[in-house]
Amino acid sequence: MHANPSDRQMREFGLWAMLAFWGSAIGGIALAIAWGRSRGHSRRPPDDPLIYSLKQQLRKGEISQREYDTRIEALTQRTTPGGGARDK
Repeated sequence: MHANPSDRQMREFGLWAMLAFWGSAIGGIALAIAWGRSRGHSRRPPDDPLIYSLKQQLRKGEISQREYDTRIEALTQRTTPGGGARDK
């Protein structure tokens, strides 16, 4: 008997090594894409200073929930394209 592995064993090893390599490469790319996407979504833009001020006033009890909702709606219409008095 020879000390070297048979041709069949070498082919099987080569096949498994190739599958492991490409599986790792594709998995690594997929993980990198998923990581990049998750980092992009975690950064949210800071709140509008006016909205922040309204939240503070609501928290302190200086305005009611109804007043807060009314003002937020007015701000949203003001900043939304096609809404509010800026179109006149």
